[in-house]
Order: sequence, then structure tokens, then C-alpha cells
Amino acid sequence: MNYDTRNLERLSSMIQGVQSVTLTTLSPEGEIHSRPMCPLAANFTPFEGILWFFSRGDSQKNHEIEADQHVGLTYFDSEDERFVSISGVAILSKDRAKMEELWDPSVSTWIPEGLADPQVSLIGVRVEKAQTWDSRSGTASSQRGQGQPMEFRQ
Repeated sequence: MNYDTRNLERLSSMIQGVQSVTLTTLSPEGEIHSRPMCPLAANFTPFEGILWFFSRGDSQKNHEIEADQHVGLTYFDSEDERFVSISGVAILSKDRAKMEELWDPSVSTWIPEGLADPQVSLIGVRVEKAQTWDSRSGTASSQRGQGQPMEFRQ
């Protein structure tokens, strides 16, 4: 996918450093599930349109992604009044080199064995659309309460 560079830079600036992120998936039964994820600083060196997260291969979220790759991410920073809603397509990966590149000690909270855990995996979310709200810069909302939209497909 070719990305609009301006939108990638704008999205990166809105989510870089935000510590609160949720991943939303859809179960095969149609139930919506959201859960907190650990944002990785390595996502921004440089940001190329895919956001990576560590997971366990046997987790519910991985099983739901296997069934339906369409996911949502929500980044929010209440202190700085930033909010970003992202929709994208998830991929599951067991690429060891990518895991070593992205590993962050903060992930140990959820995966105590680290990369030695045989169930460790990656979830990559290829960004397709995003909406941002940033009340500090005066772009909190446009009419009807919708955020500033960004398209990523060219």
C-alpha cells in the first residue's frame, strides 16, 4: 500500500508517546472485544504505516484476528487532550527478527518469559483510516463532533 506521507507524519505526531491504546476485534459470534495493548516506541523509527504489538499466539485476540482481520485501535492521552481512532487490517507474525527489533522491556508485564516464550507473536495493524481530535491545537472536532479524518490509501 502506498501511503500519503503527510498523513503518516500527522498520525505519527498524534500517537507518538501516548501510553494508552486499546485494540478492538470482532469475535466470530459478532461480539466486540477491546483490550489494552502496550505501545512500542520502535513503531516510530521510522513510522511506515504499520503499528506493531506483542501478543501471545494462543490469545483470544489472535484467534479473533485469524477469523476477521479488520480491527480498530484507539490512542488517548487525557492529559494532553489527544484522541486518535484508527481502523486497519491486522496481520499475525512469528518473525523472530522483527520481534528482536521491536522488543521493549515494558512488554514483560504481559509476556514474562520474553522472546523465549514459544507463544510470543506480533500483531501488525496496517493503518487504513484514522480520525484525530486534538483540543490543544484547535482541531478537536469538526462539525457534528467528528474528528479530523485521514485516508491512507493512494
